[in-house]
Amino acid sequence: GGMLGTIEERPTDGKGEGDGFAGAAEVIDTEELLDRTEDGPEDRVDARAFLTARLVDLFVGDWDRHQDQWRWARFGADRPRRWLPIPRDRDQAFVRYDGLLLTVARSSMPQLVNFGPDYPGMLGLTWNGRDLDRRFLVGLERPVWDSIVSSVHARLTDSVIESAVAALPTAYRELDSARLAGTLKERRDELPEAGRRYYDHLAGEVEVHATDRNDDAVAERVDGRFTELSLAVTDEGGASGEPYYRRRFDRRETDEVRVFLHGGNDRMVVRGEGDGGVRVRVIPGRGTDTVADSSGGGAINLYSTEEQDRVLPGRSVPVSRKPYEPADTAVRDWGGRWLSQLWFDAGPDVGLFAGTGVSYTRYGFRHNPFAARYRLRAGYATGASTGRADFTAIWHRANSRVARGLLARASGIDVLRFNGFGNEIPAPEDEEFYRVNQLDLTLAPWLSLPVGRRMDLRVGPLLRYSDTDFDDDRFISLEPRPYGSGVFAMLGATADLRFDARNRPVAATHGAVLTIGGSLYPAALDVDETFGGLHAEAATYLTADSVPLQPALALRAGGKRVWGRFPYQQAAFIGDVSTVRLGRHNRYAGEASLYGGAELRLYLTDFYLLIPGDFGVFALGDIGRVYLDGESSDRWHTAAGGGLWASFLDRANTLSLSLAKSSERTAVYFRAGFGF
Repeated sequence: GGMLGTIEERPTDGKGEGDGFAGAAEVIDTEELLDRTEDGPEDRVDARAFLTARLVDLFVGDWDRHQDQWRWARFGADRPRRWLPIPRDRDQAFVRYDGLLLTVARSSMPQLVNFGPDYPGMLGLTWNGRDLDRRFLVGLERPVWDSIVSSVHARLTDSVIESAVAALPTAYRELDSARLAGTLKERRDELPEAGRRYYDHLAGEVEVHATDRNDDAVAERVDGRFTELSLAVTDEGGASGEPYYRRRFDRRETDEVRVFLHGGNDRMVVRGEGDGGVRVRVIPGRGTDTVADSSGGGAINLYSTEEQDRVLPGRSVPVSRKPYEPADTAVRDWGGRWLSQLWFDAGPDVGLFAGTGVSYTRYGFRHNPFAARYRLRAGYATGASTGRADFTAIWHRANSRVARGLLARASGIDVLRFNGFGNEIPAPEDEEFYRVNQLDLTLAPWLSLPVGRRMDLRVGPLLRYSDTDFDDDRFISLEPRPYGSGVFAMLGATADLRFDARNRPVAATHGAVLTIGGSLYPAALDVDETFGGLHAEAATYLTADSVPLQPALALRAGGKRVWGRFPYQQAAFIGDVSTVRLGRHNRYAGEASLYGGAELRLYLTDFYLLIPGDFGVFALGDIGRVYLDGESSDRWHTAAGGGLWASFLDRANTLSLSLAKSSERTAVYFRAGFGF
């Protein structure tokens, strides 16, 4: 009881012709409309009417315009049948998602836009409607688009806005009518600019869909700048009928056009003159399809696994015969996105680590999950009084799991303390005495190769440089100083084999992950003699989803072994959240290490703090030790504790706060996700 609701009329068919909603002859849903438009050109969407409706969506800030939010009506018996949009379920109009928490949430859910005087980014405002936008608005050229925007803008007069606000319930008018009317007028004034941004948002990469009939697709190159694309159905004799699709693309607006031919025996012809132009990607469907290019510019590609789909004699057309299976992680294949990010953590020695960064992701045709991503970030640690900055780049090949990457990092928090070697090193009485001030620089290009459905091998060179600050009052300054301290550079190679079957990379509840890797550093730069190491870690996640509290048991085991004369910072350490939560960074160092851990995570309740989330508790336990040649020790170091966790919007957005007690101290850990 007490819940606010709305009632709206549901558009339906009538009993006879013209008896349906608003006198419609027929009303259908989006799924049926898509089937009909793919079946043949007799059913077409009125793109001008659809754009008009979408501009109203933008105007009122209604971002939730997915396929089920529309019905489609036709009037009369004309051919082709023109389907007009009927928007429904306006439960997100005028919604205000403001505040810091929602600003952060928009990084993963851009559609959580804020209704205000200024239009938000087109990505978020149109995200839920992107599939229909990119299907039904792709036939409108800019002059037509601008004329529709101007028409809607002119009709949204002050009197129209004031009358609409005056029609609201009395209680709402008394509470918010002045703000709402003023905001709508400001958005009306900005609508022409928003309309231009909307066009640009859709124009970069365009998808055009033919039908299941025998279609003729013709791309005419004009002046090296324009590409005129038309689609028409052919009759039994092969003659083309009147085009049911026609648009001129400008390469200053559009990078590529993807033509999906669907079923039937189709023909794709590229002709005209010019030095390139908009790239045309041809994706055949069922049937026998042919492609011919007689233009002088090329910029056309064919993607087909069927040998009957072929290129006719003439200019060479690149053909990709590789099968393609869309990845579950591919959310889009067009455009790009800039994103600001928070970077935070908290733990022993580091203290509170807080920073920020920016990333740019470029998406592309058959690039899963993206074509390229660049990220630059920097942060500062209050406990260590130093920071870290890194730059990462990842490039994915088209229709391939092969990837390349680069890491460049400068860090003052990789090595924060050194207590000496051994599994029996006593607890330090003076915390500052064992602290280390060291700058570490890393440059690591890499190549990732698939070796199985869920397994990848990453290999690459690694260049490291470190500079230790020798303080007379620190352990690391005592003679003989550990090998690798001071100014030290090394060049080596690394390889990591990774099997990942988790349901998600952060806060996983099902599956397993296994990593086995190694490194080798020859005698070069400051390395006296060749050394290397192996490391391995496995984790599994077991969840009883149907049981109260949804208990999730996470288990982890790992270890490291180093051979040869190695610099101290390459030792096998335990002591932090990645191994054993002992309350001190790199508490024990040796030639080898073993560690294990378990967490029992329980779900308690959901909550709504501006955005929905889940809340729970967890218990933790860690155990581990190091090994050193010449030392006799049977001691295992343990830690136990528990904490709280909360997720926002999705379990992938989980934060955890924990307390871990070892024999030496109790420490607090705060991080994104869990310990593993």
